[in-house]
Amino acid sequence: MKQFLTLAAASGLLSACTSVPVPVTPGLVLPNAMLRPAPVFVPQADPVIAQPAAVNNNTLPVTPAIAIPASYTPAAVRVSTTPTIANSTDTIPVIPVFVAPASTLPKATGNSLEDLNWLAARIMKNEAGGDPQKLLNWNERENFATLGIGHFIWYPANNKGRYTESFPAFVEYARAHNATLPRWLANQYKQGAPWANGATFSRAQNDPQYRELRDFLQKSQNLQANFMAARLQQTIPVMLQTLPAQERQRVQNNYQTVLKSPGGLYPLLDYVQFKGNGLNPAERYQNQGWGLLQVLQDMQTTEPGPAALAEFRRAADDVLVRRIANAPASSREARYLSGWLNRISTYNPGRSG
Repeated sequence: MKQFLTLAAASGLLSACTSVPVPVTPGLVLPNAMLRPAPVFVPQADPVIAQPAAVNNNTLPVTPAIAIPASYTPAAVRVSTTPTIANSTDTIPVIPVFVAPASTLPKATGNSLEDLNWLAARIMKNEAGGDPQKLLNWNERENFATLGIGHFIWYPANNKGRYTESFPAFVEYARAHNATLPRWLANQYKQGAPWANGATFSRAQNDPQYRELRDFLQKSQNLQANFMAARLQQTIPVMLQTLPAQERQRVQNNYQTVLKSPGGLYPLLDYVQFKGNGLNPAERYQNQGWGLLQVLQDMQTTEPGPAALAEFRRAADDVLVRRIANAPASSREARYLSGWLNRISTYNPGRSG
């Protein structure tokens, strides 16, 4: 079946050589691998949540404009392996913004594969090629900036859109964990991004505000990874709630086996960042998605450990090949398959160190 899908994908590519490409997430940058130009990032859509109301500048406490030290390391979120599943509904539930009190976060372990610095560096390499300049981007196909290793979305003031705005939630999370913010960001993050459009964003790249934000994002990568782990912990029960009752336990077990495997948090976090959580009905070809939910559904039952990570990689490969086979020929997505599979291969701990 996989060979058939691969051939179908190649056939779609050949029949669409004059079409305009569909941007996807950046390709993987690996040691000993050929570097590939990264396509323009298009964030995966979460269900839209209500945006926080704007606040008066004077109501926010102002912190000194001192970047947090590079050695800052928050306590690691331990992602639950036994998510609580609410009663089934006929609609896609909303994923609320998560901000955990610092007191609820257990201490990090000494396992390098679960260390926040390692996770952040790996995701940074996958998403931005390790280049700090790429921690700030403006999505030209939309009306927002994407920031940090998680491509957190920040809309201009009074100009919201269809995706969940996640950067203000990350800033709240950083404040709750005593990270020092640039002074201007502490005053403005709820009001909206200071750039009205892509042109003003491009012109601002030598401004002090822009440089301070880039420095903050570069030095808070482990905190960003912690925030992403907390959001994953919230998302899993929402995923399970969308499934038929008879399928939930199997998918939950597959999630548990990956998470309990050495280094298992990395593939779960990275795949959500790479191809989304799989909840958005708009992210389908021929009614089939390609997010984390679909990978967990495709997995066969196995035990925690190397076998579970291998099965996750196998399922992710198949889901992405199926995406290409189902995609419109005009999208020419087959040309991205090699880079996608290279990224999935880093979920083998032997390749991802």
